[in-house]
Amino acid sequence: VWAGGKWRIYAGAYNLPTLTIAFLRAGVTALVLIAFAASMRQNVFRISQRDLPFFALYGFCGVAAYYFFFP
Repeated sequence: VWAGGKWRIYAGAYNLPTLTIAFLRAGVTALVLIAFAASMRQNVFRISQRDLPFFALYGFCGVAAYYFFFP
């Protein structure tokens, strides 16, 4: 679903690079999941201070590095 369809049309019509397509795909998915999670519980986005380094490292290694090395 995500690998074809409208994303392929955008890439061809607007001559977008693959990294941009990957960013848009992840961004749209994140917005949908954030909206869904926010509608379920009010305190779903609370993160304790001791968990911030873990989430920062995960955000860099698990997401940013993946899209950098595997566009």
